[in-house]
Amino acid sequence: MNRLKNPFLSLLIVWLSACASAPTVTPPAELENAKWSAYLTNSELLNDQVTEQRWWTAYQDEQLNQLVAATLQDNLDLKIARSRIHQARASQKVELSVIRPRVGVSGSVTEQQLSETGSLPAGRIPGFEIRQTIYQAGFDAGWELDLFGRNPKRRAIAESRYRNQLELQYDLHLTMVAEVARSYLQLRGLQAQRQVLFNIVEQQQRITEAVQTLRDLGEAGSLELNQAQALLADYQAQLPGFDAQIRISIYQLSVLSGLAPDALSKTLMTSKAMPRDHTNSLSQASSAMLRRRADVRHAERQYVIAAEQHKLAKLAIYPTFSLFGSAGPNTIDFDRFSDNESLAFNFGGLIHWPLYS
Repeated sequence: MNRLKNPFLSLLIVWLSACASAPTVTPPAELENAKWSAYLTNSELLNDQVTEQRWWTAYQDEQLNQLVAATLQDNLDLKIARSRIHQARASQKVELSVIRPRVGVSGSVTEQQLSETGSLPAGRIPGFEIRQTIYQAGFDAGWELDLFGRNPKRRAIAESRYRNQLELQYDLHLTMVAEVARSYLQLRGLQAQRQVLFNIVEQQQRITEAVQTLRDLGEAGSLELNQAQALLADYQAQLPGFDAQIRISIYQLSVLSGLAPDALSKTLMTSKAMPRDHTNSLSQASSAMLRRRADVRHAERQYVIAAEQHKLAKLAIYPTFSLFGSAGPNTIDFDRFSDNESLAFNFGGLIHWPLYS
């Protein structure tokens, strides 16, 4: 039986047979069958549409609109989230740079002196200068060939990571707007309750004064007066609690707007009527509203990233092919820097195949 004596030829035959018989790498069935919605690939458009709805304007309260606008512009957490969007976009470009050709230029001037007593007796070679100035310039390029479909998966992973940051930023956007609206409505509700309690206190004050007059006239006893005074004191004791809650709500709105805690005290301390929602209807069904949730879209993108990484890991058993090359003048005589005789170049290809790890 004849055996192949060239080990490289044997390795090449094994690789070709493996490529011919290797099964096609397919994603998990549940991912392959899933039909991702348009919002998963174009969340920026959806975010703009949802933002343009401006649901808080349905309350027709100018102060609420101003507070939301100030929060979206000056809230510190939102500013941090927006900076992370720029960071994520830059990271995406870095991740995608590995799939593009690499091109570079270089130049150098080197002054060197060779040893006269070293392993190479440069000083004993007739006409050889041991002190030299080397002028060098070069153009180099490299490119990894994608023969097995790695690059589309890398693009999908990089894009999903970037859009994950968009979803997180939009989720924070929704949270902040909802928190501003909740705190504002709570503030107006507390002020309305305090006003009702204040009216009760005034009414009870008049009742107590009337009982006091009746007792002075002998038509009421001390028991009735004590009961009226105790009820008045109970109502009065509830007022500081409402005042504290109102201040807390104002402090929350100030901080959400990116201001000092008491910056809005003068503006919001004056009581106003509770805003009313004039829509009284849901714009969409609950299933469509669920798709608008940023945390749901974030979870779906995490699934896409995991699935693409799974497929990319399977492709690690296949070799990688790269092309490289460089060219440029290299001379010790600057006057001959542009001559054809000074040109040096090298071109080649590289294959890397992890047979065992």
